[in-house]
Amino acid sequence: MSSPRVGVLIFTGLAFFGMCAASLTADGQLATATLAAGSGIGSPGGQAAIPVTISATGAIDGFSFGLTQNASRLTALTAVLGPALALPGGIVPAFGSIQVNPGGSPGVIYGVVIDFFAVAQLPPAVVHTVAVVTYQIALLSPGGATPLTFTNTLSVPPSPPVEVFVVVGVDEIAPALTSGSVTVVLEQFIRGDVNLSGAVNLTDAVNLLYRIVGAAPQGTCAEADDIDGSGSVNIGDAIAILGHLYIGGPPPDAPYPSCGTATAPILGCLSSSNCP
Repeated sequence: MSSPRVGVLIFTGLAFFGMCAASLTADGQLATATLAAGSGIGSPGGQAAIPVTISATGAIDGFSFGLTQNASRLTALTAVLGPALALPGGIVPAFGSIQVNPGGSPGVIYGVVIDFFAVAQLPPAVVHTVAVVTYQIALLSPGGATPLTFTNTLSVPPSPPVEVFVVVGVDEIAPALTSGSVTVVLEQFIRGDVNLSGAVNLTDAVNLLYRIVGAAPQGTCAEADDIDGSGSVNIGDAIAILGHLYIGGPPPDAPYPSCGTATAPILGCLSSSNCP
C-alpha cells in the first residue's frame, strides 16, 4: 500500500531561495545533522509504531530518506509525518511525499521541503520527530530485535532511488545515521494447556477435540494446541494429552509443564492468559 504523493512536480529550487548563509552555524562552521530511527516492542501478530527524528546544528529546510526492514518479520503498514510537521504545534510542510513499500520493496521513503521560500524552518539544536512508521509484526516472527536501517536503494519506478540527506540552507548534509529496531517479545504458554487454565488435564483434551471437529472456536494460542510441536493440530494431539495423563505417554513438547516460549514458532501464539 502507499500514501498519496502531494505536489511531486513542484519540488524545485524555489525551496532554497535566499538561503545561502543558512547552511553555516553561528560560529561559521558547516552544519551537521543526525537522522535516527527509534525502537519499539511488540508481540507476534501485533504492531509497533516507530518514530524517526532529525536534528542539525543549522536550521533544517528539508530532508529525504529511505528506511527498510526484514520483510519476513515486519511489514510497513502506514507512514505519516511526525508531530514536528503536523498541527497543532508543528510546521505543515510545503511539500511532502511519503511512500509505503515503494515499488513492492519493503520499507518507506520520505521527501519533505519545509517551506518553498524559507519563511519556516525547523530550528537548530532541537530533536524533531518528523516521521512515524507503523509496522505489522509477522505472526511467526522469532523473538529478538529486527533492525530498521536507513537506505538509498528504495524508489517508485521509474523515479531514481531516494537518497538519504538533510537540507540545511543550500547544503545537502549527509547525516550521522542511527538505525532503529522492533524487538519481538514472544508470548509465553504451556503446551497442552488448550483452555489456558494454567494446567494440563482431561478438559484440555476435550476442548481440543471440539475445536478439531469445529464444535468450538479456535483459541488465541495455536502453539498450545500443537502438543508434539509438529506444526499441525489434529486428533493425534488430543490423544497425546490423554496418553500422557493416563497411560504413561510422553509429555507435550516444550514448553511444559511451566510457562515458556516456543524455540521456533510454527503456528503462533497471540495471547495466553495463564502465563505472564
